[in-house]
Amino acid sequence: MALTFLDVVSAVDLDEGLALRVVQVGLDNSYPTGGEAIAESDLQLASGSIRLVLVSQAAPTDTNALKFDWDYTNKKIMAFRVDQIDDFLEQVPAATDLSTVVLRVFAIGLPE
Repeated sequence: MALTFLDVVSAVDLDEGLALRVVQVGLDNSYPTGGEAIAESDLQLASGSIRLVLVSQAAPTDTNALKFDWDYTNKKIMAFRVDQIDDFLEQVPAATDLSTVVLRVFAIGLPE
């Protein structure tokens, strides 16, 4: 199953030609090690133009206390959970089913 993308807010023009995009992202049933790759085009931004990305759950649940972050170097959404032994965040294991998770991605960059 692939990720799904849905515009939540039309592009909002900012200073210096930048745009704010708010996109709903539905995750899939097999989380890959290292995170879910997201292309700038998925966010309707020009290649190499991302300045800021914030990720939050659209409908937070308490299941495994999931947390999400953006990996700027590799352009991926990474999923973490609290380790039950050490109480530290660890990346969820490969092939974890996150198909019930919906995220809101707020991204600033140059429009396509």
